[in-house]
Amino acid sequence: MADNTKVSLDKGGTEIRTVPICKVAIPDLWPIAQAIHETGKVADGQGCAKLILECWSLAHDLKRHIQEA
Repeated sequence: MADNTKVSLDKGGTEIRTVPICKVAIPDLWPIAQAIHETGKVADGQGCAKLILECWSLAHDLKRHIQEA
């Protein structure tokens, strides 16, 4: 897949947009996972939840793109 390959995000939703794959940012969940692993919790629950939901949505968008390609 080339950097300029277009993918649709939030397809079927209210904020659908088509962007080149090189512009898709994957949230860094590593610090969240490390904090949970080490302490069983994270300090910024709402901020972490937002990043996790963003990553979940992105995973489904990319899966749909691959299936439709």
